[in-house]
Amino acid sequence: MKPPSNAPAYALAYPVLAEAARSVGYALALHGTMNRDCDLVAIPWTDEAQDSNALLMALVTQACVEIVPSGREDDRTPTFAPETKPHGRIAYTLAFRYGSGATFDLSIMPRKERGQ
Repeated sequence: MKPPSNAPAYALAYPVLAEAARSVGYALALHGTMNRDCDLVAIPWTDEAQDSNALLMALVTQACVEIVPSGREDDRTPTFAPETKPHGRIAYTLAFRYGSGATFDLSIMPRKERGQ
């Protein structure tokens, strides 16, 4: 028998994550297959959209997720620095706080001033 999929957990978590993102001016979109993890894209949606740190804090405090630290190559010291992606996106890995092993790859699109 195959191990159970995390897809139902992702589906249940999405409304809470989306509402947390919305509270700081972002739209949250699902992307990908949800086989290995759940890919999310946060898009600044309102003129009042806050910075990426505010978005992360909203997700951590309003939903049951935490930021997964990445190790630096040189000394494996945990760091919460984002990974840089094409077109100015930054990415973090989030995990359920209560340990199911399910993770979210969150890409955050950069904010721009109106007219840019």
